[in-house]
Amino acid sequence: MKIYARLFLLLFVIPALQLNARQPVSPGFDTLDKKLQAEFGNRFAFTVIVGDRDKILFRKAYGHADSLKKKKTTTETLFQIASVNKAITALGILCLAESGKLKLEDRIGKYIAHVPQDKETITIHQLLTHTSGFQQRYVCDGLQKTQQALDALLNDSLGAVPGTGFDYSNENYELLAIIIEKITAETYEHFTRENILDPLGMKHTFFWDERSKLDKSAQINQALPDSIFRKNWGYTGSGGIYSTTGDLYIFFSAVMNDRLITKEMRETIFKDHYKTASGLGIGYGWYINSSTDWNTRELWTRGNESWGHNAVIRWFPEKNKVIIVCTNSGEIGDKQVTGNRLVSNYIADFLWK
Repeated sequence: MKIYARLFLLLFVIPALQLNARQPVSPGFDTLDKKLQAEFGNRFAFTVIVGDRDKILFRKAYGHADSLKKKKTTTETLFQIASVNKAITALGILCLAESGKLKLEDRIGKYIAHVPQDKETITIHQLLTHTSGFQQRYVCDGLQKTQQALDALLNDSLGAVPGTGFDYSNENYELLAIIIEKITAETYEHFTRENILDPLGMKHTFFWDERSKLDKSAQINQALPDSIFRKNWGYTGSGGIYSTTGDLYIFFSAVMNDRLITKEMRETIFKDHYKTASGLGIGYGWYINSSTDWNTRELWTRGNESWGHNAVIRWFPEKNKVIIVCTNSGEIGDKQVTGNRLVSNYIADFLWK
């Protein structure tokens, strides 16, 4: 295992870190750079990456990371990535599935004792696809102990019979994080760092309770109590991570190039396991648009918080391009479009319209 780990570092992690350290600008991206600065540079802090599945083509930071405009945003500025965390949790579950420690069709009662009758048929797959019946009620918010969070989840009422419909809820991924802890006898944070973050070289990715590491983070747009940055099951597995666009690119490239799981397992991430009435495909921590304004499918994962920080990874297979954006903009304008969507749409229009 140690020999394999060293070989992995030489083949994958070190090249990825070298990509992360540079700010490559391919011909033509200088115009995009100027346009992004003119359109958004004085409005909020944000960082962007445009690349393909193997290399970064354009990487830049804009704006100021503080309201006094004394600290410029850099490519190493940290942003809270919100629900992009779910894609990381999903990958952790698939790593366990591939190693034979769980099956996606397993009912949660295989790993959790005393499951109430209304939740007995919930499966790992249903948690991954938000089809378990859980609703977005934030029942774990502020809870620091795993058992407290588990009790809150098991006592929560379902909005639908498991497997009968899609209802987006953080509770699904908080329960997945608890299942990871039950299977591995490790904390969710330790498992994720040991099996995903460290092997991939994601050295600029931190959990909320690693507060001392967050001095490079962009400012939030409202005051928050210190308690929210302690261990909090309301965000564990579902949204409690800070990262950079560079680290998110490393994560994306690792997923697309099957560095932690097989091609067959990776394909389950991007499969239309459930399709909503609007036509949105539901994958494992990712979502699938079968068509876009740019004549390509789109595979994406995104997240936003009410206090400003948000992030998105958007992969356009037919274009062989990924757009990654982190911002501290929050919800902007009457249409309630987050800054990551504004910026990434602008980049896609520049590239393909």
